[in-house]
Amino acid sequence: MAFNSVVSEWWDFSDVLIVKYDEGFVYSPGHLVQCVGYQHRWLVTTEWTDGPIEY
Repeated sequence: MAFNSVVSEWWDFSDVLIVKYDEGFVYSPGHLVQCVGYQHRWLVTTEWTDGPIEY
């Protein structure tokens, strides 16, 4: 496999990941959207008790 082909496939894969895991949700065709959220332990040890609200 040529270098350019590998790079192209990685860019295509990044698009898939960005679309699937957008805004803290998991989008899957044919399935309900799932909210991933943050673990309670992480929220209480940071100053973001409601999670990050801006990116």
